Amino acid sequence: MIRHPHPLRLTAAALALTAALACSDDGASSTDGAEGDSGLPGADASGDANADTATAADTTADVAPDVPGPDLTAPITEAGPYPVGYRVLTTEYTPDGDSDARPLRIALWYPAGEAAGEPAEYSGLNTREEVFADAPLGVEGVAPLLIYSHGDRGYAEASFFLTEYFASHGWIVAAPDHATNTIWDAGQERQDGIYAWRPQDVSATIDHLLTGLPAEDPLTDHVNDAQIVVTGHSFGGYTSLALAGSTYQVDDVTADCARYSPTFCDHLAAGGADRLREGFRDPRVQAAIPMAPGNTPLIGAGGDTTAVPVLLITGALDMSSRNDTIGDPYWAGLDGPEDVRIDLATAGHMTFSDACGLFPGLFSDDGCGDGFLPAEVAHPIINAYSMAFARYHLWGDDTDLDLLLGERSLDPDEINLSRKDR
Repeated sequence: MIRHPHPLRLTAAALALTAALACSDDGASSTDGAEGDSGLPGADASGDANADTATAADTTADVAPDVPGPDLTAPITEAGPYPVGYRVLTTEYTPDGDSDARPLRIALWYPAGEAAGEPAEYSGLNTREEVFADAPLGVEGVAPLLIYSHGDRGYAEASFFLTEYFASHGWIVAAPDHATNTIWDAGQERQDGIYAWRPQDVSATIDHLLTGLPAEDPLTDHVNDAQIVVTGHSFGGYTSLALAGSTYQVDDVTADCARYSPTFCDHLAAGGADRLREGFRDPRVQAAIPMAPGNTPLIGAGGDTTAVPVLLITGALDMSSRNDTIGDPYWAGLDGPEDVRIDLATAGHMTFSDACGLFPGLFSDDGCGDGFLPAEVAHPIINAYSMAFARYHLWGDDTDLDLLLGERSLDPDEINLSRKDR
């Protein structure tokens, strides 16, 4: 149940979200923005595309037999066996080429040992009665890690339908607030460095979870450093593709730099272009699940350099990250044989977040109104396909491979599945 803690605060946040997320075209004003007979070749990494993707055997960290890890076998069409715990970490880091540190507020979900504790409050916007703040960790071994990146002027908990679901299935889930690009920054000019800061925020989050926690922290030594998936919505979808290894179309962007901001040309000339050319591939990331990604001009055809499998999820009725200008070009740019696309026939941009339930009456033209796929139908589909993809590519679990092969569908009238091996 969603409980609104303060009407005035919620109204202000809703107005900020409306201004920031209501439109996303292709470019500066964007809000964010398989091969072989057996199907997806996750166990056969012989091809050049996605070449640094390790096999399931390679990506499973050694765990002593008497140290139980999480149960990762529950059916994917429903919540997992674990209660969900929630807490917040804070840290900071200095991005490459910058002198100023960036603060990181990191929301964490994890499999809890018991359904006990105070309800979790998400960024002062809503309270989740069924999620337990500071609950004890429910596993002794290592758990896979999902990183979620929020949309332009969003917040870490914006797609809690997905983050809570993964935690209930035994995953540790982390979502950083992207400083200067959150809901609380709505109405302010987007800072030029945000295109480079966002993927570095995610890498810094991974660093903190793997090596920056104090010895006494309950999560210390419980994050599997070889089983990491990144996902995100809108601008966060762009962020996940950057971490997957997509290269930037820097020359094209430089030629049209004025469309991004009044100072973006100066930013590129002062070293921003060189940093984009370097890219932001994080080799610890083993798969990417961008949802309604934005900012096609920055990457575009550069998707053909992604180094890991990508599950691209889009909505045919998305008016912000439109298929004709953003979704389809992203899919055309990807060329890994393991890449899969799910296009939902009646999904809009906000279908991939929890905004429709949190801000009733808003975004009625982009996912939350009549004619759009209801959240209670859309979210289980997104969750199930994401989990099937993650499980297959991290440890070779083919229980639900038929979903990814298109041999079975959770909703044939709604789901249009494409694969690069066909």
